[in-house]
Amino acid sequence: MSKKKSVTIFGGLGYVGDSLIELLKDVYDVTVIDPNWFDNFHKFKNVRYLSKSTFDFKSINTDFCIYLAAVSNDPMGANFSNHTYLVNEYEAIRIAKLCKSSQKEVRFILASSCSVYGCAGDYAKVETDQVQPITDYAKSKINAELGLKKVAGNNLKVICLRFATACGVSRATRLDLVLNDFVITALTTGRIDILSDGKPWRPFINVKDMARSMKYCLSASLENSFEVFNVGSKIFTFRIKELAERISELTNSKISIAEKNPLDSRSYTVDFTKFQSWYKEQWPLYLLEDTVEELSNFYFKTIEKYGNSHFYNFRNSSQYCRLNLLKQKNSELNTKLFEL
Repeated sequence: MSKKKSVTIFGGLGYVGDSLIELLKDVYDVTVIDPNWFDNFHKFKNVRYLSKSTFDFKSINTDFCIYLAAVSNDPMGANFSNHTYLVNEYEAIRIAKLCKSSQKEVRFILASSCSVYGCAGDYAKVETDQVQPITDYAKSKINAELGLKKVAGNNLKVICLRFATACGVSRATRLDLVLNDFVITALTTGRIDILSDGKPWRPFINVKDMARSMKYCLSASLENSFEVFNVGSKIFTFRIKELAERISELTNSKISIAEKNPLDSRSYTVDFTKFQSWYKEQWPLYLLEDTVEELSNFYFKTIEKYGNSHFYNFRNSSQYCRLNLLKQKNSELNTKLFEL
């Protein structure tokens, strides 16, 4: 029997990594690099876990490298700007250079973001369109892409996946994401509070489809040493107010939107044609109804175990909202890595 190819996942103990490892563990020799800031003890058998950060590595020997490590949304980027650029940009490029210096054929997959399009209006952006990143998080992602483009070539192939906004359930579920927040709030209070004017566009993607796309990147043919793909779907794209309306119907809840809510300049629709033409399997598998159903199941199973009050104050929880934990561990930020 031929030896399994190796996959090294940086930041693999976070929200997205859990679903990804489940898909890869029986096919590849998987190593997860993560200091486990968020105490994710849901580990798989036959997977190697190293409690380290990117900073601990001076060399890498792997066939595939998937970089999920990140200070991973706009509020965290605003509060921890320097570390956002350090982890999301500088370390991503440095790790890719280490992969290239190994002198073996390596594919490097970066979890990037559609947020690089920023204030893009109603026109659906393709990968070659000009980007307009607004936040430090989005700027760090596009900077990483540009740096990786310079590194790619010879024995290093780089794939940057500009993901739509993540949603859904994993064994390390986050609730500091708009769709997840809406569903849990609706189930907890019977009401969805829209904190902007509700007009911005957002594409969404279930974490399980994110995992499927990354697995595909490991074996699919590539024409170039550097590729960028928008990853999501038109059918899972909504204005924020429309998203709230759809979720309110599915959860039998009401919507609350203040007349003078602030404008949100982060608005973008995205063209996913390039990825959907490349991806040869059914896409996507998980849409809004599926995601709301799995979040609802997660909600009811959790309150059955911990009680009805478990989610009452989830926005101040370090378990479900990453920013809260980073604030608690502010003194350690110079030496730690964060999970997506």
